[in-house]
Amino acid sequence: MITIDGKQIANTIRADLKEKIKQLPSPPGLGVILVGNDPASHLYVALKEAASKEMGVRFVKKIFPETISQADLLHTIRELNVDDSIHAILIQLPLPRGFDEDTVSTRKIYPRF
Repeated sequence: MITIDGKQIANTIRADLKEKIKQLPSPPGLGVILVGNDPASHLYVALKEAASKEMGVRFVKKIFPETISQADLLHTIRELNVDDSIHAILIQLPLPRGFDEDTVSTRKIYPRF
């Protein structure tokens, strides 16, 4: 029987990735958008923030109340999209009622200018 140590494998991958990130001319950037007060979503974003900091990834977090309009949310996504220091955008799902998740998460509407 073979035993696989998942934690050890993950630690090895993280150590390797951390070294590769250190060698980049500038750190990669992750923009994260969280709307509402879902505890699980806040926990998930906090874990991503901790992992990003551990790896040396620039982490930009935008937290909004569920009363933000979809138009204002889309504006924030566009701002992150044109920021050259942000290389990926994570929109934490599920979004509160009233938001069209397909519209908010479709990259076709966020071309770089």
